[in-house]
Amino acid sequence: MKKKSILSKVNINTHINYTSAGSLYTNNKLVLCGYQQNKQNSTISGFGGKKETTDESYIETAIRETLEELFNIVPNKEIIHLINANINHNKLIIQDNYYMLVYSFDDLELMLNLLNKNQITSKLYDSFPVTLSDLILNRKINNESEISHICLLPLKQNITINNEFIKDINHFFSS
Repeated sequence: MKKKSILSKVNINTHINYTSAGSLYTNNKLVLCGYQQNKQNSTISGFGGKKETTDESYIETAIRETLEELFNIVPNKEIIHLINANINHNKLIIQDNYYMLVYSFDDLELMLNLLNKNQITSKLYDSFPVTLSDLILNRKINNESEISHICLLPLKQNITINNEFIKDINHFFSS
């Protein structure tokens, strides 16, 4: 088992040796996930990715990747810094060279409202989502996006989808 450590918030300009970062949104019962149907095995994952530039902090990477994957946009540094200045992550989990910022669903809704007030738009939404429900239920499915669908899953390890349920879903799409 890989060793994990949890740290408190660090300044956005702190440049630690990391390779990738992401964000996790939870209410300690459920976790927000994305479905990546273009991956080899069609995967459900969190939101995150690789550091783009040598001067990009892990906080900037995590926020940028989240905005790219949730909204299919390329955010500018001002928006990234605005989000970090107004929304604090609750935990930082470090696993090897991956840094994961943990936020609450309330934090996510604050971010959505902040983006909406700053007139950020996304082709994945007719009107920019300001609630978790809007984010999940009003999303247009774009098969070319890295994340095509958004869902909630129980915050548990080793989740398995029942094969009979998979058959039910497949029958729905074939009818």
